[in-house]
Amino acid sequence: MKYLLLVAMVLSVFMVNSQNIIWTKKSQTQVGENISPGFSVTQKVHKGPDGYLYSTGYTNNDMSIDNDLHETYGEGNEMFFMKTSTSGNTNFLIGSYTQGRAKGVDLFFYDKHVWVVGHYENKVAFTNLGNKGYATHAQVALDNYPHGIFVAKYTLDGYIQQSFTVLNAKHLQVKGVRVYKDQLYIASDFAGALTYSNEVVELEDNLPGAFVAKVDLTTDNLSVLDLINFDGAGMQFISNIDLGTSNAKQHLYAVGFFNGNLNIDGNNELVGSDEIDGYVATIDMPTMSVVYDVIRIGNAGNQFPLTTLFQSKNGLRFLYVGGSFEKELYVNAKMQFSESDGVDAFMLKLVASSSAVMGVKQISGSSDQSINDLAFGNLGNVYAVGATKGDLICDGQTVLDFTGSAQHGGSFVSNMGDLLTHKKSWAVAGQQTQYLSRSLVVGGSMFVPKLYLGGMHRVKVEHEGEMVTNEEANLVYIEDTKKEQGNPTIPDVSPNPFIDQFTITTDKPAMTILVQLYNQQKELVFQKTYYNREGKTVSQVVSGLSTLQPDTYILHITLDGEKSEYRVIKE
Repeated sequence: MKYLLLVAMVLSVFMVNSQNIIWTKKSQTQVGENISPGFSVTQKVHKGPDGYLYSTGYTNNDMSIDNDLHETYGEGNEMFFMKTSTSGNTNFLIGSYTQGRAKGVDLFFYDKHVWVVGHYENKVAFTNLGNKGYATHAQVALDNYPHGIFVAKYTLDGYIQQSFTVLNAKHLQVKGVRVYKDQLYIASDFAGALTYSNEVVELEDNLPGAFVAKVDLTTDNLSVLDLINFDGAGMQFISNIDLGTSNAKQHLYAVGFFNGNLNIDGNNELVGSDEIDGYVATIDMPTMSVVYDVIRIGNAGNQFPLTTLFQSKNGLRFLYVGGSFEKELYVNAKMQFSESDGVDAFMLKLVASSSAVMGVKQISGSSDQSINDLAFGNLGNVYAVGATKGDLICDGQTVLDFTGSAQHGGSFVSNMGDLLTHKKSWAVAGQQTQYLSRSLVVGGSMFVPKLYLGGMHRVKVEHEGEMVTNEEANLVYIEDTKKEQGNPTIPDVSPNPFIDQFTITTDKPAMTILVQLYNQQKELVFQKTYYNREGKTVSQVVSGLSTLQPDTYILHITLDGEKSEYRVIKE
């Protein structure tokens, strides 16, 4: 068994555990029998309906995993597509041949097939599991629009059925993919102009722009039903999308960054930014139009991507946003915090229909930090995967120490709970921070999470104090095999938003419960101590709040001296 020695922190208590890296999928980029200095990067990994892991990405040379070779054609990047069991066995590794470049960006499951989405330059053809040496289903870009978005349809066993070009552009980069019923939503950056279904969209001043396209999966050629365009005086980029379909509402959430003015389908949504700011836009899926005000996340940009995750809970709709920032971080001109050194990562929990901030977390360190993907685990916990060039600091405490690991730090996974209260972090040593962990799947139980990371990792595996190998890995599987002892259970607050009272519940026994509410000026507006004389598990109703003005408040809950902090909303 291979082991990686990690240092983890739960709340303010330091715990040292030996976490198991159960397996890695070692990838080699090679020419013939000689290992080359190339690379391969997993962009996305998902668990399929059959329980297997499906992943896609790109490689710049011949790629081999477990002696399963995918040969590339030409000198550009090639798409690869891989199926792996949760125990680490590779079922297949297949890909593309191009006359240019091709990248797999994401995949989805629909109509008992797995569909791979990405972009290509000039021409792409797809290899088949039955005959890897022969590429079929070629897609050819248009002369004046040499870049295309491809969709390749495979059986779950790796046999290609069909491929499509959804639209063409002068330049483009697919950033996000989501599916709802029979419709596929694709988010992409582009430059110059794009064309689809005899339509042409040209950008103002030839500066970079973005779009979200709605595609009909039931048609023979995957026709584009509608498209919403992000344009304006300046640069517009899109980073990711997510769907929020609850309470009979069908919304799409787009996150990205811009400078100048942000225009969406010709409407000036955000005006005048000298900095590179982030945005969160809510789009009505049936009409592909903006609803609600677009949220500005100030100084969250500088070409660092944002990512988003939707949650529907107790009839309410929330949005988690993660990314990086420099200087100060603002949400609609209200400062949340300032960076400590270089570039810091952040997470926000927002009410989906407004800019009300329910939770906020700064993740800093001795050098740059980023968050690249978010995923839900058990009991609604939110996990973040990202990269750091140094140690990792959360709530003023060093939660991971990368001293002595790889040259440029490494990638991390953090369990941030439901209300962004840090619970625990795991580390994977690495190099080449611009790649590292790109995608995350969380399985397992509350106390034994199973973490599947896709990206490009230089994994240091240590055994008995000695480094055994330093291998390039496209997939890493970490299982926390030890249940934390003395791990405080984070109290739950419900309902939130509240009207005149809320209830605090937790499985942790406590004798005293101190409740404090602070307004946005950090003035104490409510305080009360409750006594749980028998030391039973906590279920405490906090009432007498009807006189408070509707607003966002900071809530402190202290159970026998252990304090947790929340954002709550009084309606």
